[in-house]
Amino acid sequence: MILILATLLSNPGCGAKPTGQAAEVQQIKVHSGRRFKVVLDCNKEDGTAWKLVKRLDIENVLFVDSERIIDPMPSDSSNAYDVWTFMAQNPGHTDIVLKSTRKTHIFSLDVVD
Repeated sequence: MILILATLLSNPGCGAKPTGQAAEVQQIKVHSGRRFKVVLDCNKEDGTAWKLVKRLDIENVLFVDSERIIDPMPSDSSNAYDVWTFMAQNPGHTDIVLKSTRKTHIFSLDVVD
């Protein structure tokens, strides 16, 4: 299993104030048939959550599940994490687009043999 940590240091947590910045883009390369996780920091106090906003290309990637994990020792910028699990399918390229109320994150996925 591959774990992708999308640490949003310049814009802490999904509870951060809007900045007008373009979406954050992160490249991911995964072998077909492998599961991988995307971890996004959040702020449970403001009730925001990450949502999938672009339909997945099921030829390349499948959604498995998502969960929120509460940090028992939170930092100033984050006290929870949204963990998204996906399964890489057939070789090819697609984007996974996740959005909170204040931020968009694009994962540019290359599935390889």
